[in-house]
Amino acid sequence: HWVGSDIVNIPKWLNSPERVAHMNHPRFVHLVEEERLVQEVREYFENVHVCSIPTLRAYPVQPLPKEFAVAIYYPKHRHDFHYGDVMKEVIERMPDVTFHLYHLFGQPPDFEYPNAKWLGNLDEKNYATMLANSSCMLRLSQHDGRPFSIIEAFIMGRRCILNFNMPFVHEVGNVPLAEEVIDKINKIRQETEPYQEASDYYRAENDYKRYKADIRSLMTSTVTTIGGYDYRQYWDNRWTSKDGRIGADVNTDSFVNDAILAVISDTD
Repeated sequence: HWVGSDIVNIPKWLNSPERVAHMNHPRFVHLVEEERLVQEVREYFENVHVCSIPTLRAYPVQPLPKEFAVAIYYPKHRHDFHYGDVMKEVIERMPDVTFHLYHLFGQPPDFEYPNAKWLGNLDEKNYATMLANSSCMLRLSQHDGRPFSIIEAFIMGRRCILNFNMPFVHEVGNVPLAEEVIDKINKIRQETEPYQEASDYYRAENDYKRYKADIRSLMTSTVTTIGGYDYRQYWDNRWTSKDGRIGADVNTDSFVNDAILAVISDTD
């Protein structure tokens, strides 16, 4: 399964013709999360399909907060990859807007502003609270997939600013400028109701049964043989190994793995 920044690393990870040939064996189906990324992956692999993985966090729609605020996915250790300088300039130039900064690893940014609140690594309850207290989500990246954070924000009825296209996104340029982001934020500030249409769209798309049906379709139409390959043992080994646990989302991984195993065993 290939997403966003993973695709950028394919040449580094698959730097031998033998390995590419191995990964093109009929038992391998390569999944990407968006049609726009398929062509890039097809430069390396034959059996490539779109299969958006659903998020676990399908929050109910919440009223917009009384205080306008922007949630920002801000990974300090990948500052340049996520246009950290642009987001910093936006925060500096909009002192009357509150910005909620968060990330998976809890490392604060290298700057401080009175209107920027560093929330660090949030558990599920505090993450939901952060979304409920935010009016929109800002996420900028040099090469992204289908971010769970955006889907989750949309499902709660929040508006989202990205530098690539997805349904209902307030899009800025691929190489974003602070002026563009500020303009989008100011337009979103005029909204008084949650984004119900976007919530309905992504809630319907984020269906577990649909995901299982997609996987089942791929396995019956594309994977003609598993060649005696023990998928369950392979992923169990990955999960119990040190490398397999680094940065893993236990709940999401278990959710996805259970769906795939259910399809393999043809159960519900």
